Amino acid sequence: MTEWISRVKATSARIPDVELDIEANIAAQCEHLVQLIHAQKRHMLDTLRQYREQKMLESRENAADCTALLQQATAQIQFGIEVLKETEAVNFLQFSAPLHVRVGETCSALDQQLCQTWSPELNLRFDSRQIVHSLENLELQHVVPPCAPRLNIEDCRIINGKISLSWATSDTHNSDIFILEVAETGGQFVRAYCGPDMKCCLNFSSQTMIYQARLKAANIAGESHYSNIVTLHVEGGLFNWDPAAASRDMVIGNDGLTLTSTASEDLVALASAGFVRGVHYWEIHIDRYDNHPDPAFGIATAGVKRDSMLGKDSNAWAVYIDAARSWCLHNNQHVNRMDGGIAAGCTVGILLDLDQRHLSFFVNDEPQAPIPAFQNLPEGLVFFPAVSINRNVQITLRPCLEPPSLSSSPE
Repeated sequence: MTEWISRVKATSARIPDVELDIEANIAAQCEHLVQLIHAQKRHMLDTLRQYREQKMLESRENAADCTALLQQATAQIQFGIEVLKETEAVNFLQFSAPLHVRVGETCSALDQQLCQTWSPELNLRFDSRQIVHSLENLELQHVVPPCAPRLNIEDCRIINGKISLSWATSDTHNSDIFILEVAETGGQFVRAYCGPDMKCCLNFSSQTMIYQARLKAANIAGESHYSNIVTLHVEGGLFNWDPAAASRDMVIGNDGLTLTSTASEDLVALASAGFVRGVHYWEIHIDRYDNHPDPAFGIATAGVKRDSMLGKDSNAWAVYIDAARSWCLHNNQHVNRMDGGIAAGCTVGILLDLDQRHLSFFVNDEPQAPIPAFQNLPEGLVFFPAVSINRNVQITLRPCLEPPSLSSSPE
């Protein structure tokens, strides 16, 4: 209780500081409003002057047109008087017809000019009633952090290299901005968007096949809890060996597909993409196989131990094979021993069925362990294609192939 009272007193001591912060915020916002009003006043007065100048120009042009028509009509009247004085009938007939046409045209132009309505009114008004109403109703509001928003799973997708996401909240009026965070496969969440909109579209350029997104709302009082996490999967994307997930002793070439090592001990390498659902099959071609090592092939999570054989810890599921036999290995438990090994030129196939939570292995299109070799793979994890090799082995990855038939299984 004493500790609680001390915390209350310490918190109470901050109240004057909080009041000063709010007071400064009110003063700053009111000053900003005043500046906006003055700026809009200058803008409207400039617009009014421009409109006045345009109206004055139109008036002068109208007066000039009327003056020209009046002068033209006066000249025609004077000419008509002179024609009427003509004593020669031939001369009179020669000028009367054209003069009649010209006088008619001038009369028509004068009628049109006189029919035009002209008013000194500028037809502009300034209505401040809405602003005055808003100002009269300005009050301090009791603000609390917003409720957690919700990502619309049905509207979140990856299409043509773009991540499209949308969200909703029951606390719209209390949410000033939304903060969207995105994580690539096995990585940390990083901020990808911050703003007031309820949707966004992000570009991505990596070959990562799994993205996770989460969201929170914020206002001046604080931030909400995170929303639900949405996992997005790039179907059918290509992948290769990830240099960032490999030891410096690993040598990666051939556009990230070929892998070897300069170390004598086994080292683990992961692919650049992971999987959370679907059926996936890839093959690994044995380019070089010297001195009968036992490379391991399979899957692993991002937390796998990188400096030992694949399958030695609980984060990997693998088959390791030498020149004569193979074993399945997970959490350092060796099971399913089988005769038959590998050599240079062989192909090891890995079939990952995350719909059934199964993992199977093949050598040269033939099952290399019971089908499936591993069952009941954990849910909620991201699984990466993985291998462990040493300097006696060189391999080349063939990603995203059609799965083989599972009609046969070794006895």
